[in-house]
Amino acid sequence: MTATTDGTKLVPLDDLLTDGDFVSLHAALTPENHHLLDAARIGRMKRGAFLINVARGPLIDEAALLGALDSGQLAGAALDVLEVEPPAGPKLVGHPKVLVTPHRGASTHEGQGLAGRQVVDETLRALRGEPLQALVNPEAARGKP
Repeated sequence: MTATTDGTKLVPLDDLLTDGDFVSLHAALTPENHHLLDAARIGRMKRGAFLINVARGPLIDEAALLGALDSGQLAGAALDVLEVEPPAGPKLVGHPKVLVTPHRGASTHEGQGLAGRQVVDETLRALRGEPLQALVNPEAARGKP
């Protein structure tokens, strides 16, 4: 276990899964983490835990999640995203232990205004030849793979 300057404890994923009462996903989707939480990892989760996904739907194997909910392995799930949108069937979204919310957290008047200002600011920086501040992949901007 590693501690950061703000006191956050960094632990391996499998340790987090076995100890956490609530596991919340906040990650980009990459080929390496597709179905990050598959049947094996969901099976390692603390019995009665809750799973929250506000990141990307394919991070969770939904068939495995459904099985864990039905068996009582997990007490519930809150999903802001789904593997297939719109959902292919009602089994997961209609499950009594699942809360599904629309993935629209930034779709407020204030959020859209801020996003627009950030786009303009970054465009002006680029036109002036200044370093960009909102890069998702800064290595690519420097010509590195």
